[in-house]
Parts: sequence; structure tokens; C-alpha cells
Amino acid sequence: MRAFFGIIFFVLSVFPFSYAAQYKGGELFEIDFDGGWEQGKSNDPAVLLRLEKGQNFLEISKLEDELSDYYLKSRLKEQAETFKNKGEAISEPKSASVHGSGASYYAVSGENIIALLTYGGVSYSLISKGVSEGKIKDVIYFFRKPGEKVEKPKPKPAPKRKVKEEKEEEKTEGVQYFMVEDSSGQASTQAPVFVFTDTSASQIQTSQTQTQVSTSPSAAEQMQKNALNLLTELAARDYSAKPIFQRKPINKFAVMGIISFWLIGWLFSVAKYSSVPNPKMTPYPQEVPPDFFFPFIISRVRTPKTAMFHIITRQKQVLSGFYNHEFQPILSAGVYGLIAFHIFWSMTGFINENMVIGTLASLPLGKYIASLPEFPFVLLIIYGLIKKSQTLQKLYVQDAQTNPVMSVMPDKKYYAIMKDGKGKEVAQLHQRNDGSVRKWHFVDTDNQVVFTIVDEHPEIYKAIRLFGNPTGALRCRYSIFVDNKRAGFLFVDMNSPDGFQVHLEYAYARLAHPGQIMSALLYIASREKEKSFFNL
Repeated sequence: MRAFFGIIFFVLSVFPFSYAAQYKGGELFEIDFDGGWEQGKSNDPAVLLRLEKGQNFLEISKLEDELSDYYLKSRLKEQAETFKNKGEAISEPKSASVHGSGASYYAVSGENIIALLTYGGVSYSLISKGVSEGKIKDVIYFFRKPGEKVEKPKPKPAPKRKVKEEKEEEKTEGVQYFMVEDSSGQASTQAPVFVFTDTSASQIQTSQTQTQVSTSPSAAEQMQKNALNLLTELAARDYSAKPIFQRKPINKFAVMGIISFWLIGWLFSVAKYSSVPNPKMTPYPQEVPPDFFFPFIISRVRTPKTAMFHIITRQKQVLSGFYNHEFQPILSAGVYGLIAFHIFWSMTGFINENMVIGTLASLPLGKYIASLPEFPFVLLIIYGLIKKSQTLQKLYVQDAQTNPVMSVMPDKKYYAIMKDGKGKEVAQLHQRNDGSVRKWHFVDTDNQVVFTIVDEHPEIYKAIRLFGNPTGALRCRYSIFVDNKRAGFLFVDMNSPDGFQVHLEYAYARLAHPGQIMSALLYIASREKEKSFFNL
């Protein structure tokens, strides 16, 4: 058993390394970034480079106009205000230089960073998640045209040390002193005689040689030894303190069985459902009227409290969408913290059955704490549920000038109601499930069903509810039906868990307002989350 835990500690001690690589944004620019990131594809034609690594990404887009220093900062402040209006904390705009010649500003919101820069007569927008602020500043500084060479900034010279006071010490370093006295026993009127011997060269060299020759265990062996010593010490400690109510963990083998079942089930679900193809549709004609806005190209950025959508229409109009869930960090911390605690509690049974409860019971007021160790997590869950009941979750869509376009929100009578930019109700969503198939009717103000949104693969949703979706590889497939014929669908990007497109057959161009169709699909995809076991 000791060897088992030693191997675990050894494996966990090995971390991946990264290396620098160069990535190009077409013929316009080139950046340096960590290796190991994959170049993803984006359906947004303005995106010139997208790098992905798990849930993290870096995306650089070209702006239509060249922005001067003033307008870069103004545009960034407008984007920052959007974050603040949604309750997201974001820093004030910070300046960064493009190797001394270009202007750039950026702002930080949690693990997300937005930046704007101008270089070589072109302005760019940068959005990232999971990339450090220092790395973003390096990307901006070394932003260049392909083939252009950028020298690293020269470090400031270190201040010179004063060495005058050390000269005397250097002269006598390594010198030994012996005082020789007169051995005749008679008083001497002469001063003591000092004899100097230089031992520094031989002794220091011998000491260095011995140091180099001496061998020590490798870092891995030492870490394994320390881990085994720690486990032995933990197993030998006194855990005799008892709570008021005796508590026992879930059987460790049952927990291992549940974890194995979850891992196998999730891997099977990803292998089976992640490659489900999108529906096919009739190609659009070469010429379409200017009021035909499909397809909508959408990319999503998730933060702990808000899901944000960047939307581009066929006519190159830019929209923004927001779906709020302020309670989620608290509720998730309670639920997943409780699960993690019970897994840890059960696994410590391999060391000592009473390790957790005995340790808690030995603390001040520990008998009460050990009687109900789940109490902090239960408080978080209760508080999260209260905050959820007080939060109105809605989808809010605005144009590039931050004017409201559409909003969708839950209703006591219906699944949701839809309002236009002036706050007037324009449609309703009614949920009508047919067995295991989930359906939502889009009903207009005349109480007529205009179309129905259908989840064509309910087995994917069931797999998500049972096994979760930690990597975002499982995506529900929503389609629009009119008289049992598919009129459109929500296209999911196979290369990105946060990429969407809204397609509509040209024959149904006058089915409903394009913004209403797009908002209905985005609201359902946001509310029926593809993220967790409990749909928090």
C-alpha cells in the first residue's frame, strides 16, 4: 500500500513543460506563444487566429477601421462598461506597447482578458481565457508582421556595488594566524610574533572536490521517500478523539466503483456522441435580399457569473448577448465541494479509517464539527439556492451601440417570454415534451404556433445529466421545425465547445423576425445547460 501511494505522489510530481512557438494570422501578423496550443477554427470571418488548449483560448480578430490611441481606449472602456453592467468585475484599461511603436490597451476580468491594439495601420481585437496577464503583454509586445524581427527589451543595468571596503578582506581571505611565544618562561619585552600560512587554495579546492563527488538521492527518489514517511506518520497518529455523533465515511471501494463507472460512462458518451453530425441544408442562393441575416455566427465566452455571446450577422452587423447566473459559483462550490469532501474522506480509509473525523474532533469545538462535517457545504448550497430563487436569469441582446435589441426571460405561466428593444412582449416559448423528446413552441402575440424547436438527440442530453460535460465535447442538437419539416437548426462547431451558427432555410426567410429566432435558440441553449450533473 505504501508503494501504491508513493507511485501516486511520484506521478503527480511530474508537470508538463511548455516551449515557445510562432503562430501566424494569415499575411498580416505573427506572434510568439506557448507551444502545445492547437490552432482552432472560427466561423467568424474577422477572426484571423484562434489558439485553443482545453477550455482556454486566445482569439485575435481584425477590426474594420484603424483606431487611433484615443479611440482604442474609448472602445475598450465601452466593452468594460458592458462587463460592469452585468455585475462582472473588470480592471481599468491598462496600456501596453507593441515593441515601442504601436498603441495597445487591455483590461482583466477574472481569467478573461480583452485587448485592443493598432499596428502597421491595422487595428485588432484580442480575447483570451486562461492566459496570464504577463503572457498577454508579451504577445502584444512581440506582435509583428510575418518575417519581422523584434529584439527583446534590454534589461536595466544593475547598480554597481561598492567594493572598496571589501578589498582588505579579499587580501587576507584564507589566511591562518599563529601567535608564537617565548617558551623559556622568562618575561619577554618583544611583541608576539605572528606567522601567516595560506591554506585557502588547497583546502577550498579539496572541499569543492568532496562536494562534487558526494552523491545524493535524486529529486524523485527523495520525494517518494518523503511521501512514504508522511503516509507512515499519518497512519501512526492518534485519531482516538470522537464526535458527539459517530460518523463513518462511504465505503472506499464503493466510491472507487462509482468513480470508475462515471469515468467509463463519460468516455463512452464522448466517443459516441461528440461526432454526431450537424443537419444538412439547401445551399443559399448567390443573391439574397439585404434583410436576410442568416446565418448568425456566434462565439461564447464563459465567466463565473455570465455567459457572453459575440454575434455577427450575414450583413456583417455585430451584436452582443449576455446570459446571467450570478449564483452559480456559490452553488457549485457547495455541491462539488461536498462531493470532493466525501471522496477524500472515503479515500483516507486506505491510511486510517478515523483520520478525518479524529482530526476534526481534536480541534476546538471539534466534537460538534466532526458530528456534521458537511455543514459548511450545506450552508453554501442553501445560500446558493436562495440566491438562485432571487435571480432573474435572462438572455439580453444588444447592438454595437449597446442599444437593446431583444430579451428573453422565464415566466410563471410559460417557459419564457420574449420582448423587443422597447420592452414590448412579442412572443412566448411553451415547453411541450413528447416522451423523452424535448420541444418548445414559439407562439406569437396572436397565440399561433409559428415554429417548434426540437432536441433531435435527447440521448446526448441524458448523457450530460448523468455524466456531466467537463470538456464541453457533448453538444445538444436543436432544430427548427414547421409542419414536421426542418426549417433551420443550431449548428455546433466541432472544433470549439463555444462556437455556434444559426441557420434557416431560405424558403422560410419570412418565418419570423431573425432576431427572435436567434434569441429563442440561444436562450434554450443557455438555460438547458450542457455543463454539469445537476444543471446548476
